[in-house]
Amino acid sequence: MVKAHAIKIKEFREEFENVEGMIICANPECLRKGVLTSRKIRHRQCSRCRVTTYCSEKCQRRDWKTNHRVRCVEAILTNVDRQFMEWYAVHRSHIHRETITSLVQEQKGKTTMHIVYMDFRSLGKNQDPHLSTLTFENYNRQKCGEEGEGEPCHCAVLVKGLQSAGHEVVVQAVFHGEPGRDVLLIFPCPFEIS
Repeated sequence: MVKAHAIKIKEFREEFENVEGMIICANPECLRKGVLTSRKIRHRQCSRCRVTTYCSEKCQRRDWKTNHRVRCVEAILTNVDRQFMEWYAVHRSHIHRETITSLVQEQKGKTTMHIVYMDFRSLGKNQDPHLSTLTFENYNRQKCGEEGEGEPCHCAVLVKGLQSAGHEVVVQAVFHGEPGRDVLLIFPCPFEIS
């Protein structure tokens, strides 16, 4: 039953992606995605993961620099998988609101940017992730490792981008992925911390 449902969903997705004149693009900054046009669009697909689709080489390059480079290693995941993991991480954030608030408040005054680290790789009782907080200053060194000569890792770049957008608390959720490749999700804290 589940397999038949998955096959049907895949068929619907392929039909959707092949609609004549529908512009599909994974670049969140693309102004053309979802637009109907009278001409057939030649979509581009990431050659590495073969999951992500773009409307043009320009959008593909832009998204690679800002987003997809971090996500691309998760080639085995579909967008539905990723959306579920994002929903689950946000849901668990709300469940652990008191703990997260307490952890962030312990760091108040030490930094202007807080990263809540939710590790789903080693779940505790009740499927609870391991929770910790980091200042941005320690984040790059402890969670990303050193990449190049003093350059921040891609995750740190995403975190910094969220800070620039006005978010003081960012959540990074980590799940098991392919062997040797964890799945990282980075999003603004879904609730206010005073």
